[in-house]
Amino acid sequence: MSISIADPFLLSAYTPSKKLSTQGSVPGPSKYSNVYATQEHASTSGAKSSYMTVAVQGEGVHVIDTSSLHPAISHTLGPSVVFSCPPVTETTQEDEVKICTTYAVIESSQDMSAQGHGRTVWRWRESPTGDAAVSGETRASKHTAILPHRTSRTLLSPELARHVLFVGTRGEVTITDSDLNVKSTHVPSELHEESSILHSFVFSRRTASFIPTKIAPKQGLLVVIISHKGDNGRIDVLAVDENASITPLATITLPTQKTLAPVNGPSTS
Repeated sequence: MSISIADPFLLSAYTPSKKLSTQGSVPGPSKYSNVYATQEHASTSGAKSSYMTVAVQGEGVHVIDTSSLHPAISHTLGPSVVFSCPPVTETTQEDEVKICTTYAVIESSQDMSAQGHGRTVWRWRESPTGDAAVSGETRASKHTAILPHRTSRTLLSPELARHVLFVGTRGEVTITDSDLNVKSTHVPSELHEESSILHSFVFSRRTASFIPTKIAPKQGLLVVIISHKGDNGRIDVLAVDENASITPLATITLPTQKTLAPVNGPSTS
């Protein structure tokens, strides 16, 4: 089957969550989408994939194979689960078996404490082919961890394989390994509850020519976070080396009389 950009097709359909349309402890639809879908994946060598990760509020998280237009992995979580931001999936090759590791930040669930809202991460590791060589502990197992701060974005990059970047709601950045053990955390010099993250980007250090080599490691990543508070915009540039250590490079304040519009573009580049 050949599909061109002019041929739309229905990949899947979901019922909007009633929980997000009611007022209560969970913010309304102006803050959280009913469905999150992203194709941002990090793949190790030899494990390239065509998967899309979809999170449906009050339903579950799914890894969909866009080449066959069918779900490869599905986790039904129930009506009490609300996702804070789009989930991401890393594809790796382990003992000749393809493994998809999915990370989802949870805003609320039935058994979550108040301290866990927006800070709880659920991780699943599973073979999309259901390979019997995957151990019972690995197959479809859910691992839970609590981050140091609330999270607005989750990012992956092949430049830092088997690591996850979590961008906080006030510009914090935490990096964990694939088992969600915290490796490093960056907290901005100025934290404001009113700050709003517009976008965050991850660039390969090897291709980011806009940063001189003398001020940042030659390997690793560059993280750019764009935020605003009131009439001021802000750009934070961070360097992440191959050991997942974070070094702040620059903070740029942009005085403006108007609120900055959200920035569009890929989160990884």
